Amino acid sequence: MEGNAPLTDTLVDECDSWMHPLCTPRKPAPKSNWLAARRRALFEDAIKACGTRGVKVVAYELTTIYESPEPAFDAIRAYVRAQEWALAGMCTDREGMTVPAVRDGWLEARKLVAGGFATGIVTVSRSAISTADKEYEGELEWLAARDAFLVHLPQLRTPTR
Repeated sequence: MEGNAPLTDTLVDECDSWMHPLCTPRKPAPKSNWLAARRRALFEDAIKACGTRGVKVVAYELTTIYESPEPAFDAIRAYVRAQEWALAGMCTDREGMTVPAVRDGWLEARKLVAGGFATGIVTVSRSAISTADKEYEGELEWLAARDAFLVHLPQLRTPTR
């Protein structure tokens, strides 16, 4: 009988986890998922608050000294036009990936938001702000304290053949 005990325990455990899926341990979602949800919530709240007075945004792009920000700005302008928003300014940094708090262009975009000239900031992607979760979260919280939002352009998907 002792030889069957481990087999029985294993079957009971497997059966229990199958019968009670809510009891099985779950892996926490990556923080980036939570940050994306937080960004969407800020966006929805800020758009509701704008009401009929319109939405004004700042275009922001992060490049290197070897890249032109114009292709990104063209895409942002088209997106802003499609949303029927107004473009309050365009800011860029060309130093590559550095901490947002030391970038002159990002600080200028923040000034426009803090001064009430813009309700939000539009970028091509999250990496224009930071790929580090803690830095990105800090920028989202700064915007939240000012009832402002951050939006990234929707990723275009090309059809597969």
